[in-house]
Amino acid sequence: MTAPGPVTPSAPEPDGAALPGTPAVVTARRRFTRREQLLGATVLVLLGSVPLWPGAVAAFVLDVTVVAVLVRAWAAATAFSAAPFLAGALPAGVGTCAWWLLVARLGVDPLSAVVAAGAVAAVVAAPVGVVLLRLAPSFTALGGLVAGAAAASVAAALTGDVAGKADRFRVATGLGAGPMRWCAIWLALALFAAATAVVRVLGRSRAALAVAAWRDDPEAASTLGIRPERARLAVWTGAAGATGAAAAVVALAAGSVSVQEAFDVRLWVVVPFVAAGLGGTRTMVGPVLGAMALVLAQRVTGPAAALAGAAVVAALVAMVLPAGPDDYLVARVAPGVAARLRARVGSAGSRPDPGSPPSAG
Repeated sequence: MTAPGPVTPSAPEPDGAALPGTPAVVTARRRFTRREQLLGATVLVLLGSVPLWPGAVAAFVLDVTVVAVLVRAWAAATAFSAAPFLAGALPAGVGTCAWWLLVARLGVDPLSAVVAAGAVAAVVAAPVGVVLLRLAPSFTALGGLVAGAAAASVAAALTGDVAGKADRFRVATGLGAGPMRWCAIWLALALFAAATAVVRVLGRSRAALAVAAWRDDPEAASTLGIRPERARLAVWTGAAGATGAAAAVVALAAGSVSVQEAFDVRLWVVVPFVAAGLGGTRTMVGPVLGAMALVLAQRVTGPAAALAGAAVVAALVAMVLPAGPDDYLVARVAPGVAARLRARVGSAGSRPDPGSPPSAG
């Protein structure tokens, strides 16, 4: 009988190694395609060349990006609150005034003050959302308008602009007009990218499914223990923060603050509402298309006429294309993407897309 030899420890199996008798599964890391690499390089070149853009082009891109951010925030808050998000004037005015106080009074860096202004707007809007989201959807929407008007009156009284004069407060940021506009464009693009990423994450979350169940049948949802109050309040607060930061970006680009424009319902409520109808909110392209159409019309015909005409066009588009112009465009240009989008939405039952407002039912 021979003695057993020394036992040699075996090398650990690498992650993903197959067991004996089973086929090996090789998982390869996904690499960017040539088209994706070319697109990323093009975006980086365009972002780096912002200082070389003509003033008219830079102003147009800034306005389009800010409106697209407002559309994203409006659509997400509308979908989760089951009521049109008409409280945009409140966080916009608070964000603008907070940015002015931080830069002009406290000496905070103007770029950092944009992020801080968005946080202040979210904090101020949170308790308002706690109250309004407990009401019926129609009262929630109306309460948002009332809250914005009340905040505008308080701000006007504090600044002495009770008569509603468009007095502008200049802000010494230490930057020239060109650098301020460049920084505003970069911040607006970063804000739009962040808002788009958050909306995509929300669309795949359980919170969206809970909100859909609550919206379809509140009594049955409460019986099953579904209470989406926290998710609704979180989205409301996040939309308010994005709106406040977008308003601070506008103030940064202008280098001045107007109390009347800071709480203007037309700028912060009607404009994103109409742009969402023009371009749709189901895809990332929709808010950009709607913002481009509205801003271009304002450049050609003037703000008031363009807004009125765009509202009529948006109403007609909603009747002809109920799913939104962006959904129709994607179906025409990229049928595969549209099929995957419909399959993802359909597999989730009645879960709403946070990028699109809920149906009337």
